[in-house]
Amino acid sequence: MAEIILENIVKRFDKFYAVDNLNLKIDDGSFVTLLGPSGCGKTTTLRMIAGLETPTSGRILLDGEAVFDSEKGINVPANKRNVGFLFQNYALWPNMTVYENIAFGLSNIKKAVKEVDHEYRQAAKLHQAFSQPENLKLIFQESRNKDGKLDQKKAQIMLIDFYEISLNDAKKILSFNLQAEADLSAKAAGLAAEYAEILNKLKAMHKLSGRELNEKFEIIEQGKVKKTVRKLTKEEIDLRVRAVSRIVKIGMFMDRYPNELSGGQQQRVAIARTLAPKPSVLFMDEPLSNLDAKLRLEMRSELQRLHFETESTIIYVTHDQMEAMTLANKICLMENGVLQQYAEPLRIYNHPANIFVADFVGNPSINLVEAAGTETAGKLTMTALTDCKLCFTPNDADFDFTRNLQQRQQIIADKKAELQARQQQRGYVEKANRDRLFRYQIAKITVGPELKESKPATDDDYVLGIRPEAVNIVSTEKQAGTLEAEVYSVMPTGMETTMKLRLGEYLLTAVFFGGVVYPIGSKLYINFKEREIKLFSRKDGTLITGGSLQILV
Repeated sequence: MAEIILENIVKRFDKFYAVDNLNLKIDDGSFVTLLGPSGCGKTTTLRMIAGLETPTSGRILLDGEAVFDSEKGINVPANKRNVGFLFQNYALWPNMTVYENIAFGLSNIKKAVKEVDHEYRQAAKLHQAFSQPENLKLIFQESRNKDGKLDQKKAQIMLIDFYEISLNDAKKILSFNLQAEADLSAKAAGLAAEYAEILNKLKAMHKLSGRELNEKFEIIEQGKVKKTVRKLTKEEIDLRVRAVSRIVKIGMFMDRYPNELSGGQQQRVAIARTLAPKPSVLFMDEPLSNLDAKLRLEMRSELQRLHFETESTIIYVTHDQMEAMTLANKICLMENGVLQQYAEPLRIYNHPANIFVADFVGNPSINLVEAAGTETAGKLTMTALTDCKLCFTPNDADFDFTRNLQQRQQIIADKKAELQARQQQRGYVEKANRDRLFRYQIAKITVGPELKESKPATDDDYVLGIRPEAVNIVSTEKQAGTLEAEVYSVMPTGMETTMKLRLGEYLLTAVFFGGVVYPIGSKLYINFKEREIKLFSRKDGTLITGGSLQILV
């Protein structure tokens, strides 16, 4: 496993900045998704960490060691970084079986390998099997065909998966022909005693030589696991292949070819092949995009489980925010090569750093409503939608709008000073794809292009962010503190219903649970859930605070 640190990473193609001054820390064992629209720099970032792309400048640390440093001239090649790749195209060899695809490349790996006493491991596994004759009986029963004859391949797979052994070990168990014994338990007990004696002899030999074994059958010398730089043996390769195939549940497909598998099964083979070399980091670049919607959902669950079982550090590239939300420990959201927010999924959803983040994350999308307001006693009196009067109250009773404005102005000034300092550096190239304020869309009913004079935003101009689930349908009768809305469209899905509500020329999206379906054109009265409204600055696009929205008129 590995911690990954990116410091001031820039990747420039002539004057186009694919990644601009990225700083990121990916914790050991975490699952991080690089999320954003097409062309935002997420795949380029992944390729730079992996060593497939060389940054223009900056520094990358992998498990505390620099694998790239522009100032020191360090650039460790991809094959020396101990990373695994899983891409959109599975790239399985069509002329190789599943087993051969997973094992491909393992025979050429030469690195420090922990020494295992395979004779002792086999004896221990066989002793375990023969000590549990009732489990062997069940395996033999499940492995018989309709004629009652033992299916050798099925029995081998079941033994391999149940006892976590190699094919050679499974064949050894079957060589005793216990399934044909009238008294299986008695024969198994005798074999268990024989292997117990073998284990005692092997233990004594290790003790005489000053060695001992740990629970993984690794040889301990002078308090440390013995390591040797060498290639993997055939037995070790088989154990690796069987172990990863067990994780992704494809043990029964070892003799098949890729064209005999479904898309989901091919995906599992590709994952197993990636896991087999035991990489310190797994890189996945939109690996589920070729699958249908149902299979994508199943594979998300499998990938989440894979991360839990392997404790790997995983970096996953996607433009699908649902994948990012459901899989990741943290989301790195990018736009135009610039990091917009790096946080936990629910943090990004509930506390978006700016309007772009709020608009990109969430399905259905957040409602964005422009408003102008003035502060009075820590609250904002606002005019929005069809000239209705609203009152915004921050969730934090001590929130100070003036202090927040000063802080935001200072952040903008600091960024400007930082950019000016970079521009003074030798070799700086002016950015062609300059950063601009995100141009959000206000949902309206329009006929043809809308012509509207654009006025510069002031500090009194705001954007309200209202998640669809924060829209309350109060009743079908007029009540105080509500807004009248007309049902514009209704989309029931069974568990929930999504509606478009018309308020004058504006449209609001609402989501609610239950089987009630309101007719199109009917009148409803709505308000907004407390503490769930986001307030953004229209001038700089950043989040100001969260709060409640009360309807005055």
